[in-house]
Amino acid sequence: MVGFAEQLRPLPAQLLEHTYHYDAFGSWWTRVRYRGKVFRVVFDGCDGRLCLERATAAGAPDDWEQLGPPVPSDGGGGAGLHDIVGRLKAV
Repeated sequence: MVGFAEQLRPLPAQLLEHTYHYDAFGSWWTRVRYRGKVFRVVFDGCDGRLCLERATAAGAPDDWEQLGPPVPSDGGGGAGLHDIVGRLKAV
């Protein structure tokens, strides 16, 4: 998370929430507000992949739209999170 926060530092982004699930293969997700919109970065610990999602216009708490295909990751950040931050910048 520290590396992710460092990558977000130069952006107009705010970390809203982070949740870690030990019982779900170490999966986690983080909500970020960027340019007035809410996004979620999800790490699927079982598959070892990261996804970037955007909250839908309906605003339902569990209603997300995936932006692009998942990216491989070891869960610790690195290149996978760098790719996700690049996608976030492009939105």
